[in-house]
Amino acid sequence: MEWIFLALLAPFFWAIVVLLDDNLLRYIYKNPFFGAIISGLFASLPLFALFFFPITIPSITIISFSIAAGILIIGSYTFYFHTLQERGPSITVALWSMSPALIAILALIFLGEKLSGLNWLGFLLIFSASLIFSITNIKKFTIHKSFWLMLGATSCAAFAAVLSKYIYLQVNFWTGFVLVSLGMFIAAIILMLYPSKGRKFIPYIKKNVHHAPIFVFSELLNVAAIFVSHLAISRGPVSLVKVIGGVQPVYILLISLVLFPFFPRYFRKSEKLPLKSLLLFMILLGLWLMS
Repeated sequence: MEWIFLALLAPFFWAIVVLLDDNLLRYIYKNPFFGAIISGLFASLPLFALFFFPITIPSITIISFSIAAGILIIGSYTFYFHTLQERGPSITVALWSMSPALIAILALIFLGEKLSGLNWLGFLLIFSASLIFSITNIKKFTIHKSFWLMLGATSCAAFAAVLSKYIYLQVNFWTGFVLVSLGMFIAAIILMLYPSKGRKFIPYIKKNVHHAPIFVFSELLNVAAIFVSHLAISRGPVSLVKVIGGVQPVYILLISLVLFPFFPRYFRKSEKLPLKSLLLFMILLGLWLMS
């Protein structure tokens, strides 16, 4: 199924983005608001689709839901960047693994999305393996401020995903995606008006314009990931699309294994490879059950 390929491609792009974000926060951003603002501003790029693809004017309800979904996405990014800054990628990705379970519940309640027995078995295999995979990177976990931040992030992301699926059931993909992107852009403008942090964004960008290439590369990848993820959501069950997104830690592991010997400063050394290999097999089995 095409949507499964798309659902696998999006977390690959996001895995690269997470690794870049980790380094950007440590060495360049120094402020989690900036990461969310930049992501929202780059989300304006899909608005150019207005000139190339058929866009219809939907009802006020669909427009409102679409903009709300975009704002929720940037809200999830804001929580995500705060957690990434405080606790690093391992705990951040582990806590993000809560999202598919919440999405499955919301999709069942609000969309009536029902899965077959094999789909649920594949869902549970991928969800369990992804969660264990992420937790193996954590030496000590306690209920910390980051837990509540990521609970906010996953809640925002879950409601945004379910809203997006509803939108794509009502209008064509490009209409829905452009409106969601507009919501993300509006959220970025709102964050830029935040007195203590957001208003420092423009002076910061002027001061760090020499870092523009890495900003642009990271955010173009993020836009690509959002586009591919939403395309998958528009074509497949949102709960399955998002649980497949749980393979992101696997991509992070593989990328780190390949690049760590060459760039040890920018990647963290991986441990417990036999266990992670078993979890990878569980994920592949789960994908096969859902195909």
